[in-house]
Amino acid sequence: MSEKKYPFVSVRFSEYCQEENRSIINEYWKIEDGKFVTAPKILSDRFGISSSTLSKIVKSNSESILHVEKCLVCSVDIEITVTSLTTARSQLVNKKFICEECNSKQKEQLRKAQNPFERKSHRMNYAVKYKFWNRLEKDEFDVLRKIIEFGNYYEFRKKFLTQNFEFAWPIIEKLDNLALIDIRREGYGKGVIRELFFLPGLREALKINPLETIRIESDLNFQIPQHFNRTKESQPNFFKRVVFNQDIVLKEGTEYFCSVWENDDGSINLGITAKSELQENKSGETTNQPKHIADLIPKIWK
Repeated sequence: MSEKKYPFVSVRFSEYCQEENRSIINEYWKIEDGKFVTAPKILSDRFGISSSTLSKIVKSNSESILHVEKCLVCSVDIEITVTSLTTARSQLVNKKFICEECNSKQKEQLRKAQNPFERKSHRMNYAVKYKFWNRLEKDEFDVLRKIIEFGNYYEFRKKFLTQNFEFAWPIIEKLDNLALIDIRREGYGKGVIRELFFLPGLREALKINPLETIRIESDLNFQIPQHFNRTKESQPNFFKRVVFNQDIVLKEGTEYFCSVWENDDGSINLGITAKSELQENKSGETTNQPKHIADLIPKIWK
C-alpha cells in the first residue's frame, strides 16, 4: 500500500449525486504539491455555472474531510471537516501538529502546571519526546541547527540572524510555537529578546533522530522535454523546472555514469548514477534505464 501524501481531501458523495457533479467536486478539492490547484472562478467558467451554484453543488452533494497530516503524538490523521476552499486553505496556512484528542490531553497536563515557565518547559519536553522537528521543512530545520550550534542568542544574532532576518524570523516564531525553542524576552513590554532557549536534551536528540523528511539519494534519473518556445539562440534545447524533495549527494572521488537517452517524443532522459550502484545483466550489458521524474520525485513545478 502506497504511503499517503498529505494534505489530501476525502469526499463522501451523497447517494443521489450525479456523475457530472462528482467530477466538479473532485476537481474542486484537487490538491497538488500541498496546494488547491483549481480556483472556483475557473471551475465555474469551465462548467458554465455561477459561483453560488458551484458552492451549492459542493455542499449539498458531498461531505469533505481535509486530512492535514499525521498527529505528531499518536500518528492518526488530523482531520477537519471543510465546506469551502476558503476554510480549507486557512487550515493549511494555520497548520495543527497534533490531533484534538492529544491536544486536549496536553492542555490538561499544562493546566496542572504551576506557572508559565513550568508550562512551557512541559511543552518543550513534549516536543522533544515526540520529535516535533519532523514537521519542519529542510530550511527550517537548518535554522534550528544554527540556533543549537551557536548556543547563545548573542552569537546567533551577530553571525546569522542580522544578515538573514526576513528569512529566519518567521521560522524562529514557528520553532517557538512548536516548543522546540523558547523566545525569552525582557525590558519594557518584554520587547527585547534575551535568549533563544532550548532544552539540553534537544541537541542529543537531533543527533540520534535527525530530520526524517531529509532523504539522501546518490543518483539522478529523470525526463527533460524539448524547449519548443525558445526565443533566443542562447536558450537550451531541452528545459524543465524541477523542485527536489530530497538531497542529492554526488561524492568526491566516486566514478559516475552520465547518460542521455532520446525518446520518441523528442524529449530526453538524463541519468547520473554511481558505478557501484549499477547492476550488470548476464550478457555483460549495464542496465539502469532512467525512470520518468514523476515516478521518483513528487514535487514537480510544471
